[in-house]
Amino acid sequence: MFIAMPSEQDYELAAADYLEKVIAEACKTKEKVFIALSGGSTPLPILEELKERDLNWEQIHFFMVDERTVPLNNPESNFGAISEVFFNHISSKCYSMVQEGKSTNEAITRYESFMKDLMHFNHDGFPVFDLILLGMGDDGHTASLFPGTIALKENNKIVVENNVPQLGTSRITLTYPAIISAEKIIVLIKGETKKKVYNEIHTKAETKYPMHKIVLEREDVIWIVGD
Repeated sequence: MFIAMPSEQDYELAAADYLEKVIAEACKTKEKVFIALSGGSTPLPILEELKERDLNWEQIHFFMVDERTVPLNNPESNFGAISEVFFNHISSKCYSMVQEGKSTNEAITRYESFMKDLMHFNHDGFPVFDLILLGMGDDGHTASLFPGTIALKENNKIVVENNVPQLGTSRITLTYPAIISAEKIIVLIKGETKKKVYNEIHTKAETKYPMHKIVLEREDVIWIVGD
C-alpha cells in the first residue's frame, strides 16, 4: 500500500494519525503489543506527535530495529534520540540494543533474551512483532542492512552486528527474517531520491537495494511517502 502525504506538516501529522490507528487496533485485540522502531531523522517528529495520543501505553513494548554501537548518551544513539522525544514521555516498556558495561555480543544476547521471555516466536524461530516501523536510505538500505554487507546473507540469527565499510563503522540490526516475520511492516520515507528508489524496487525484478528483498517477501508492506 502506498500512502502519499503532500507536505511536511501533513506528513508528520497524518503518519502519526495512521500509526495511532494501527496501534490502537492492536491494543484492542492483544494483552501486550510489541513494536520495533527504526532510528533516523524521519520518524522523530512523528513519534514526538504520537506521544501526545491517547493510547494504552502500558500495553506496549518498544524494541529497536537497529542501533549504532555507541553509548546511549552519545548523540548518534538511536535509542537515545528516540528516548528524548518519545520513550521518556510514555509509560511503555522500552528495550535498547546497547547495554551499558556490556560488549556488543553480550548486549545482543541480552536483547534477544527479552524477546524470548516476552514474545511469540514463529515456527522458524523468529519473534513476531505486531508492528515494525522502518525507514529507507537513499542507497536503499533499511534497518542497518546496507548494500554489500555481510548481514544481508544472515538467515538464522535474530540480531547481528553488521560491519558497514562504507560508513567506517559497525551497527546492530534485526536480520531479514526477523523483520519479515512481523505481522505488519510500515515504511516511512520522504524526498525525491527515496521515491525514485521506491519506484525502482516496485518496477524492476532485481535491484541492488536491500529493501527490495523485504518487498519481494512481503507484498503487504505499507509505505507512507512524503515530499
